[in-house]
Amino acid sequence: MPNVRLYAADGSGKTRYLKVPAVSLRAHESYGQHGLTPVDRLGVWLSKRAIHRHLPSRNDLEVLELGCGYRATQLIALEPKLKRGIGVDFQISPELQTLEKFTFHQATIEETLPKLESESVDVVMLISVLEHLAEPQFVIQSAWRLLRHSGLLLVNVPTWSGKQLN
Repeated sequence: MPNVRLYAADGSGKTRYLKVPAVSLRAHESYGQHGLTPVDRLGVWLSKRAIHRHLPSRNDLEVLELGCGYRATQLIALEPKLKRGIGVDFQISPELQTLEKFTFHQATIEETLPKLESESVDVVMLISVLEHLAEPQFVIQSAWRLLRHSGLLLVNVPTWSGKQLN
């Protein structure tokens, strides 16, 4: 994979190169750890529909979700299509640790990625996560490394217009 450069769009059609990573200054906590707002639930539902549209029509997928959230809602919803699901986030609900098809890494994405085997998954998902990372280029390049030949990298980055709903 060639070097990845990230650009931000300002809504007017102009873009600028991101020299400084976009990082959340909030304390590290997992998405959904303290519940979801109605707007969050709508976003999860819309994301779930988009994910299903793009997934291969197989029932033996190995899927990695980076920044899966406290309850790994998107990953768990894929269970019927999975051979194996892997989730990574700061905090994972203890009840998820006992699920058979799933493995969870409770750590940062940047710490976990080097420990994962190359070409080991069919799909890597970064759903509303990339904009929170200190090293987004490293994460995208690492995700590419983890994908099998003809694998799928699903990335969603929220738009600024969506912020008006919060």
